[in-house]
Amino acid sequence: MSMAELCNDYHFLQALRLTSLFINIFKICIPILLIILGSYNMFQVIISSDQNAIKNQSLKFMRSVISAVIIFLLPTVIKIAFSLVTDIAKISNLVEFCTSNATSANIAHLKELSKIRIEEENKKVGTDYEVSYDKSKFILAKAKANEKNNITTAGSSNLYSFLMNYEGHTPYCDSSNSTYQAVDIGDGAVTIGYGITNHVINVSLGECISTDTVDKYFMDNIDSLRNQVKEEVAKTNISDWNDAKTDATTSLAYNCGISYAKKVVEGYAASKNEGALNAFKSCTHASNGDSSFTEGLKTRRDGEYELFISGNYETGFHERQRKYIN
Repeated sequence: MSMAELCNDYHFLQALRLTSLFINIFKICIPILLIILGSYNMFQVIISSDQNAIKNQSLKFMRSVISAVIIFLLPTVIKIAFSLVTDIAKISNLVEFCTSNATSANIAHLKELSKIRIEEENKKVGTDYEVSYDKSKFILAKAKANEKNNITTAGSSNLYSFLMNYEGHTPYCDSSNSTYQAVDIGDGAVTIGYGITNHVINVSLGECISTDTVDKYFMDNIDSLRNQVKEEVAKTNISDWNDAKTDATTSLAYNCGISYAKKVVEGYAASKNEGALNAFKSCTHASNGDSSFTEGLKTRRDGEYELFISGNYETGFHERQRKYIN
């Protein structure tokens, strides 16, 4: 940050204002204190009528007055000395400009502007997070390799792609797109990559982690949830369950937790699609009370339910018109 930028940073101006206030108090109060103490001591010896003491105290008093004048003038003397040196003079003039900028009214104004700017940036991060979607080569290449090798316990490329579309990913930290940045999308958790939170991976706000590392967490988490969904189905007497139903339910589990996936399986076992739909509807209210989050959850549940009943993975998201959940 340049000095010019510092002059518009309210944190710096607050510190500068306090420093300036301290210097002014020091250069005024210390001289006054020296003169008061010197005068008091002088008064004491005058009362005593001791000529030697009066003479010695007079010298001390003069030194106190001289010290007081030096302390009072010292900031001005330093300023004049700095102005005689070209390079230092530039800095000195800039500091003087910053000091004149460090009024309580201006600091309050800059603080409010900073608050507005942060709010706008947070909104932008949220927007970028929602619309950022590119199918990670790492994830889909691994998924297709699994399919080629008949590894059926892992998620399919269709499932990964479906989830990546709905989750979106957090911003990249670098131009090579090799690291994701951890952000707060407004739900209280720190999120990185495709919906991975600090409950799953140890990450701090603003931290950057390689895409390969985060994507592996993403895949491993999905694979684990998908297997848990299949285990829940195996406990029932459902005979018409298929991969699309597993994947739709896994997407719900990834977003809301495995307990909601269990509700889908139990609901479908009890009353087929109607029971499953009610289970999908049970996770449509944002915990933070934000209506935009709630609308997003309803749209996602609507798309998951369409996948559940139709096997259509291309349900869309940002352009989706809800059909089943209002």
